[in-house]
Amino acid sequence: MTEQREDRDCKALLPWYVNGTLAPDETARVERWLAARPEARMEAEGLGALRRTLAADTPTPGDAALALMRTKARIAADEGRPGWRLWLPGLAAAMTLAIAVGIASWPGEEPTEPAFETLSDAPAPAAGVVVRLVFRDGVSVAQQDALLEAWGATRIDAPGSGDVLAIRLESAVTLDRIQASSDVRFVGQASED
Repeated sequence: MTEQREDRDCKALLPWYVNGTLAPDETARVERWLAARPEARMEAEGLGALRRTLAADTPTPGDAALALMRTKARIAADEGRPGWRLWLPGLAAAMTLAIAVGIASWPGEEPTEPAFETLSDAPAPAAGVVVRLVFRDGVSVAQQDALLEAWGATRIDAPGSGDVLAIRLESAVTLDRIQASSDVRFVGQASED
């Protein structure tokens, strides 16, 4: 057998040697190997120390039963005291308040201008501007197109795209005519696009 293989095999047998579970011939083989190698003897001593430490920490069946009884006794003794249950609602309230303050004080960007404009707030449009127009119910798309043509206005939205239409006026007089029409429910200047 080669020396490398002997080293490998004996090193693999060390845990069983330390536990005393090797057959007598394997025990004699590992002992001969340990006698020739001081570093291997140190490793075997370290494994022996580890084994003794683990053996000392291993609970016996009686220890488990005793530990269970002690745990049950502590639980029973704590049931009469409010303990954590007393401060839990206060903790929940404090966390809720902290979250609310954090959200309220979160630095955000102030809008520089409103994100929308209502039709009623728009100033009167001048010639060549875009206005929003709402026809009364029952005015068909064909009637809408005829009125727009008569007013000299150009539809910007596609026909049937909604109740509020965007149109372009060519003359300020046109706005007066649109406002006077019984077919129109509302007209106002659109925001700049």
